[in-house]
Amino acid sequence: MNASTEFLDGRITLLSGDCFARLDDIPEGSADAVVCDPPYHLTSIVNRFGAEDAAPATPKEGSAGAYARASAGFMGKTWDGGDIAFRPDLWAKVLRVLKPGGYVVAFSGTRTYHDMAVAIARAGFEVRDNILNMLASDTAVVQFLESLSPAQVEAFFRCIEDSQFGGMLAWCYGTGFPKSHSVSKGIDDHLFRQWVDENPAIRARHDRLIKWAKSRDKRGVSTGLRGRIETAFKRLGDFRGQFLGKETLVNDMRNSALLNVAKGEERPAYDRDIYSTGTPEAAEWEGWGTALKPAWEPICLARKPMISTVAANTLAHGTGGLNVDACRIDAEKATGWGGKASGGGTWTDENSGLCKDGAARPVQGRYPANIITDGSAEVEAAFPDANGAQGRVSGQEASASTKNTHGEYKRAASEPRGDAGSAVRFFYSAKADGDDRLGSKHPTVKPVDLMRWLVRLVCRKGGTVLDPFAGTGTTGEAAFWEGCNAILIEREEEYQRDIAKRMSLVLAGPETKKRARTEIEPAEGLPLFGEDTVAHVSKINAREKLFA
Repeated sequence: MNASTEFLDGRITLLSGDCFARLDDIPEGSADAVVCDPPYHLTSIVNRFGAEDAAPATPKEGSAGAYARASAGFMGKTWDGGDIAFRPDLWAKVLRVLKPGGYVVAFSGTRTYHDMAVAIARAGFEVRDNILNMLASDTAVVQFLESLSPAQVEAFFRCIEDSQFGGMLAWCYGTGFPKSHSVSKGIDDHLFRQWVDENPAIRARHDRLIKWAKSRDKRGVSTGLRGRIETAFKRLGDFRGQFLGKETLVNDMRNSALLNVAKGEERPAYDRDIYSTGTPEAAEWEGWGTALKPAWEPICLARKPMISTVAANTLAHGTGGLNVDACRIDAEKATGWGGKASGGGTWTDENSGLCKDGAARPVQGRYPANIITDGSAEVEAAFPDANGAQGRVSGQEASASTKNTHGEYKRAASEPRGDAGSAVRFFYSAKADGDDRLGSKHPTVKPVDLMRWLVRLVCRKGGTVLDPFAGTGTTGEAAFWEGCNAILIEREEEYQRDIAKRMSLVLAGPETKKRARTEIEPAEGLPLFGEDTVAHVSKINAREKLFA
């Protein structure tokens, strides 16, 4: 259903439906910027396309191959399947909607960033602050990339990353949880499946019970039944392993029931049973996995080509630049220096273009970098302690110690900054809280503070921000608070409801938002709680949502 809904006095517009189709409904050159979090397509294409229930492949011009658009992707979500973020024809539609000089800010995964960035470049964007900026303007290089297979393209960009050319925007966070596959558990499971297949009677009983459990899951009657059934059969076949004890998990992000907490609060601790491996074959590979813990996400910053110079484009369309001063990082005191370089900045044997003179002009805040953090203790601990200047500089100090590198020059006088602490203070910090999620089950909700900083960076007040992959609508809320308008596109009905809920709570107080992210959960799996009780609690939850 391709409906359009307006929120907050028309400031935010939601276009329901597939972004590939709904982008055609937006006038050409009407958006000032695009800030979005596309699907990362983290699941193997072979695994997605090879599944029995995978959607039929429908290759289209510009696509990276025979991808099944509706196959399951990250955390089993169909919207993460396929290749939509890797398609140049999708980004060409985005290019049409943007004003000349308009920026695209697009999140991606570390394993799939290169696919998205190449698609954005092939659509006609200039990928900024990245080695791709040079590639995008060179037709020969683009033709070279198009001649490579997907595996060769991936290897090529790995070489670029290893060479440490340039840089991209990066969001560093400490709340990521490892998505590694346990090799030992995989072996246990593989041998268990073999045992089930070799025993027809057990196979029939196993399949019958799993089918029954799935039907109850779909009706919302109970959850976790399939896991308990699998455990029972593993015990039957002696694949379970021995009980080793319990571990207590504190402030854990892996439990989706514990995601909705207020800023500054910790998630409640809970216990988890620990078992040994079930087979000798698995025990040999105990402790082996397949991936590292994710601690950062790349963000592609690209720009639609301008009509002329930056000045002419800005005057004509209000786009083309980055709002540096509005995105400066808070500092303990004024930083920077606005004087001019001696000799007009000319590099000479006497001053190397580095000597400063003229009156000091303090700058409020540090220049924004291409690294953003979540402010977590884990990220802060990863950065070294870095004290600022502790002593006054008179300007008369000798520079002989740097003569072989920079030549001799006169230092600029400055007062000591005297600041200290983790070097993380040099980067913008966007902290997440429960109000970002508002009870949504979406697995990849971005902090509103982070989206506000990105919107502020690329869109002036009064401009229009487009998000073709709206999710729960955090870009829309961010645009509202930054004085911008927003056009959101979202295909999934579940997340369309999340967007409507978020928009209704933008101006709500903290208590109302707290009620919105809290639901009464029915106890399940016990004879005392039958289907009537679960239905009754569901009605209570629905009523809470209605009056929140």
